Amino acid sequence: NVDDVYNEMLDKWERYGIRDFAFYADFLLWRYEQFFIPLLERIAGNKEVHFRLYAPEGLDVKLLSQSQRLVDLLKEAHFQKIYLPCESIDDEYVKTLNRKHVRLEHFVKAAEMCEAAGFNLRNLDVNSFVIYGLPGETVDQVVKTTLFVSEIVGSIIPMLFTPVPSTQIYQQCLPY
Repeated sequence: NVDDVYNEMLDKWERYGIRDFAFYADFLLWRYEQFFIPLLERIAGNKEVHFRLYAPEGLDVKLLSQSQRLVDLLKEAHFQKIYLPCESIDDEYVKTLNRKHVRLEHFVKAAEMCEAAGFNLRNLDVNSFVIYGLPGETVDQVVKTTLFVSEIVGSIIPMLFTPVPSTQIYQQCLPY
């Protein structure tokens, strides 16, 4: 509930002076029109309290790239940094990992939208997780993805691929 989350944040600010809030949720942007946008509007609309917001696990680039309003609200609500994941620049390879919803065009568009909202690219405002060590991935693919992402956002955070238990890719990697 948006009111519950917002009131909890206000309570922590008033009682303890906490201003930094991190959202650790893989699906933070799921149904963002219903949940996250109203929360961001409440936060941005309060001119007396300035929270500093973070989503250290990154934001889904497909969903983020669908709404400039969402990206603008991230800036207005004082998101400190944006983390955009990029698995590979090779969309066909990513499809072989059963990640059909992830496409490079979403990453590029999300980065452009972040810049339009006032986040600085190539200045640590927008960072990218580059996943490496994916099954069947070549060193050449990792290098090309890293160089491309560096050109787009500047800051790269390398992340070793770790399959999630109970997923199809986890089962494929289990013998390894």
